Amino acid sequence: ILSRLLTDSVAAEPIEGHLVYILVESWESWSLRAKDIHGDPVCRNIVNYVRTHPILFSEGILSQQQYGRSGDGQLITQTGLLPLLHGVACMRYGNNVYPNLAHFYNDGVVLDPYGTVWNQKVTSYSYGFKRHIYPDSRTSHSNDSIILAQAREQLEQASKPTCVLAITYNTHTPFHSVPATIDLSESYTSIENKYLQCVRYLDAQVGRFLAWADTATQMQNATIIITADHNHFPRKEGKGICPLIIRSPKIEKPVYIRQAFQMDIYPTVLSLIGQENYWWRGFGRNLLIEESQPICSPEESLRLSDKLIRRNYFKH
Repeated sequence: ILSRLLTDSVAAEPIEGHLVYILVESWESWSLRAKDIHGDPVCRNIVNYVRTHPILFSEGILSQQQYGRSGDGQLITQTGLLPLLHGVACMRYGNNVYPNLAHFYNDGVVLDPYGTVWNQKVTSYSYGFKRHIYPDSRTSHSNDSIILAQAREQLEQASKPTCVLAITYNTHTPFHSVPATIDLSESYTSIENKYLQCVRYLDAQVGRFLAWADTATQMQNATIIITADHNHFPRKEGKGICPLIIRSPKIEKPVYIRQAFQMDIYPTVLSLIGQENYWWRGFGRNLLIEESQPICSPEESLRLSDKLIRRNYFKH
């Protein structure tokens, strides 16, 4: 299996254009279908964007985080590896050498509202980023409006292709970070109501960022990935599944993926930035190729990834 995962190919030069990851805290797909008492979508900006743009969209991404929650989500999306079977990779093996996407770019920055949580200041550099920024805030945690505004600022100031990872906060449990602004049906539980209030706020910030990206000259060749770090609710009754949105100049017509694994995001992004021949292609499949298949099952991928991380395999 390992011989099929690794190649001797030399990576090509990165394509022109930025790479932007918006990794949304605890974002679930059912929120995209949720409506207020007037019948308007809770995520009106994102829903409209999905309907009107040629993007890859899936509302069936199965989170593969283990014990590391948000830390595991970053590991999977940024390196193509899966978490440890037991323990938290970013805490125990944060200084490992990891394959990653960010190193293809002239500059790379992580906008992180959590500070030292999940060993972020160490893993940011292990995942190929050159800078780690704690966004300005008057509160104990940065507001999503600040995080995405600073992501935009970094991209506006960049003179060369840059990789930006923006990690959001406002949809973090216990969902008390924003006041209620929409009226919801009493069919939602109290915790679901609070969650959707936070999602509405997130939608406004993401919508503002995407509206800017649609018209900004420096973003026309950019690849933008919006997805969740992990789920929050149990995987049942239509909950516990995460969305994925990818906007890229290489995606010229809408692509809908019914269901995929979190590990499929990395190889898909590799192909979109012109690096499909990179020596580490991850465990998943390229979602843009219908006949593409994963190297092995998610269960086997998890076991093999555990061994690779514990041995710091990519150091050699």
